[in-house]
Amino acid sequence: MGSATAQLLIGSSHPHHGGITPTHQVFLYENDKPVLQFSSLEPNGGAEFVRWIPTVQTMLEDALLMVCVHALEVSSVVEAFKEARQGLPDKDLCLYDIDAAARTRLYDLAITALSRSGAKVVFTVLSGSTLLNQLWRLEGYKFEMEVCVSDASRGSK
Repeated sequence: MGSATAQLLIGSSHPHHGGITPTHQVFLYENDKPVLQFSSLEPNGGAEFVRWIPTVQTMLEDALLMVCVHALEVSSVVEAFKEARQGLPDKDLCLYDIDAAARTRLYDLAITALSRSGAKVVFTVLSGSTLLNQLWRLEGYKFEMEVCVSDASRGSK
């Protein structure tokens, strides 16, 4: 599965103090093949993981779709997702198996739903992550977010 190169925390921010109260997380693992891994941080949310193989070109949007389907459980996005995957598994899904036009429609639905949800997403992106080259697309999105990228790093010896 490779090493984690990014993490998304999903939750809500405090109206006066900032930060995030996280409820879910998505890790991006890269190297041999990329994998998005979703899990709940809720005490009773279970320890079950959902894994998707994202598309390289739209990895950012794949992660945000995962947020809408599994963390926020936005009904319109969940229903459209079920229809688009047409019997494909949900937990170990390869997003390349969903038609590109259907994925684009899902991305649009997810971005709209995120902007209306009141959720906050914190992106932590490490050096070498594919997401580094896709973060510029966040400028057009209207949901609450923070983006943390590596300012300095030191490799192990």
